[in-house]
Amino acid sequence: MLSFICYFVFGLLSLRGAFAHWVFSALIVDGEATENWQYVRNHTNAEYPIKSENMTTTDMRCNVGAVGTNTSTAPVKAGSTVGFTVNPLIFHSGVVDVYMARAPGKAADFDGSGDVWFKIYEIPPVLDGGESIEFSTFNATQIEFPLPAAIEDGEYLLRIEFLALHLANYLGKAEFYIGCAQVAVTGGGGGKPTKTVAIPGAYSSTDPGIYMNIYTPIPTVYVMPGPPISDFTQ
Repeated sequence: MLSFICYFVFGLLSLRGAFAHWVFSALIVDGEATENWQYVRNHTNAEYPIKSENMTTTDMRCNVGAVGTNTSTAPVKAGSTVGFTVNPLIFHSGVVDVYMARAPGKAADFDGSGDVWFKIYEIPPVLDGGESIEFSTFNATQIEFPLPAAIEDGEYLLRIEFLALHLANYLGKAEFYIGCAQVAVTGGGGGKPTKTVAIPGAYSSTDPGIYMNIYTPIPTVYVMPGPPISDFTQ
């Protein structure tokens, strides 16, 4: 009987894990969600993550099979609030990074190659000196953030990344959930980012914020992956 109960509980947990994935399917502009995949590049990865053991692939830019061919580009104002919907919701403990990359022409034609990505926003865990670690995005159905007011006008890829850390104590098993929107920025300050990176290339599977144990001992510090949030210069 005990064996049956154990298998039953394990099965429930497995099912929960199987359905505990999500996608960033719609862009939010000034508090209003747009249509699914209208401005966000659709991909062929369903609700599955990219494991940190596969971070050298170009799928790390906008997810597996994501292209701009059938994706519209949203007009947005520099300094305005934008975001992504989460479908259905975030079901793992982890952190958020948001990047942008300016397209040389149309965002729909841009594949995000080169040292062009700069970080504009992040959500780290809340730490309490080893007493606790909390992840504010758990159960979130949307993530919103401000666009830089100092940015140059132009068309951009806007990339959100959720790094799930529930399996990060196993090398190569941290999980990346990624989405890219296409936006056309106006009203900016004409500034260029001071810190840009290539994706893939910004991370290593052994980075301390990617390969780590969130359970025991409870971390006293957490190092966000990648570069710091960028400043801008004229």
